[in-house]
Amino acid sequence: MERLIGHDGDILIITDDGVPKSILTRIEQRLNVRASIIFPAGEANKNMTTFMRITDRLEALHATTGTLILAVGGGVVSDVAGFVAATFKRGLPLVIVSTTLLGMVDAAIGGKFAVNTCHSKNTIGTFYTPRSVIIDPDTLSTLPKRQIANGMAEIIKTALIGSETLFHQLNTSYEHLDISHIIKQAIVIKQFHIDIDPLDKGIRKQLNFGHTIGHALEMYHGHRYLHGECVAKGLTVMASEKDYETELHEILRKHNLEITIPYDKESLLEIIRHDKKIQGDTIDVIEVERPGNPFIKRIYFKDFENYL
Repeated sequence: MERLIGHDGDILIITDDGVPKSILTRIEQRLNVRASIIFPAGEANKNMTTFMRITDRLEALHATTGTLILAVGGGVVSDVAGFVAATFKRGLPLVIVSTTLLGMVDAAIGGKFAVNTCHSKNTIGTFYTPRSVIIDPDTLSTLPKRQIANGMAEIIKTALIGSETLFHQLNTSYEHLDISHIIKQAIVIKQFHIDIDPLDKGIRKQLNFGHTIGHALEMYHGHRYLHGECVAKGLTVMASEKDYETELHEILRKHNLEITIPYDKESLLEIIRHDKKIQGDTIDVIEVERPGNPFIKRIYFKDFENYL
C-alpha cells in the first residue's frame, strides 16, 4: 500500500463509521497516519454540514497543502473526502481506498466529487483528480447483502450503456460471478466515457442512465432507500417497452433489486426540476435502445412526466 500511495509525508484519513475498524487499523498500522476523521455513515450526511465539520478538523490539525487525504470507504466517503481535498486550501493530494462495490465501480472512478443540498443530489461539487484509487475486492466480504446489491445496480447500468455481453453475464446470482473480472469490465466502460468527456458535457452523461429518476427517489424518501435501489427503479422505468425489459427484471431480481418504491408523480417532478441536466425548459434524457446502444435526447421538461 505504501508504494501505491507514494507519499512519505503527513497523512489524514477521512472515513465514516460504517467502515469496519479492522480495515482502518490495518491501514493505520502500515502508513504514517496522523489522525482519522470519522463522520456518521449514510447519504443523509453527505452535505455541507459534514463538509464544514471536516474542514474545521483539518484546521485544528494544521493540515497543509502537503497533507495527503486518504479517503477510506464507499461512495459517500469518496464524495465527501474528495470534495474536501479538492477545495481545502485550493487542493490537497488525494488517494481513495474504496471498500464497497458501489464505490469501486462508480463513486471512486472519474474524479467527480459533490455533496447534496436539501433539494437535490450532488448539487455542490467539483472535478478533481486523485493521485490513485485503490480497489481490493477482498473488502467486499465485509459488506451486507444489501450493500452488494447497491453496487450491482451500478454495474447493471454500466452494462446497459456499454456492453451487451456484460449485461447477459449478469443474469446470474452474485455468488456465481467472477466479481473481480466484473469490476474491471465496469471500470473500463466508465473510464472510456471519462477519457472522451472528462467534464461531463457530452457522452459521459450516458453514465446517468436511470439516475434522473433514481436521484429524485432518493431525495423523495429522505435516503431511506439506497442509491442503487433507486437507480434500479430508474432503469426499469427507462426500459419500459424495450426488448431487453424482461431480462432486466430477471437480472434485478437475481441481485435483490426488484423492489417496489412508491412515489407521487408531481412531487417527484418537483425534485427533478433541480436536476443538473436541466437547461432552461429542457432536460437531457438518456435512453438505451438495446444493451450497449445508449443515446442522449433533449426534451422539454414538461414532457418528462411521460416517463413516469
